[in-house]
Amino acid sequence: MNNSYINQVVACGQALTDVQKYKKEASDLEMKNRVLNDENIVQKARNNAAFNEWNEEKETLQKRVEEVKHERGLYESFLTCLGVHAH
Repeated sequence: MNNSYINQVVACGQALTDVQKYKKEASDLEMKNRVLNDENIVQKARNNAAFNEWNEEKETLQKRVEEVKHERGLYESFLTCLGVHAH
């Protein structure tokens, strides 16, 4: 065997080793990406749930404000009928 052939075999072996190394790195990165994607989906669901809850609470409070305004109007009308001025 000549040195050129041996050098080519060694180079080929090194190339195969490098390919396996890069395949492993790529696989590890794909796994990390899947985990991050899953975490992202979970966080998005949490954010949506919190946002919906906030909107429901906001609507409830807005309705209550309107009810209080209406009640105050009725109260002021009642006082006016009695001849009393509301402050």
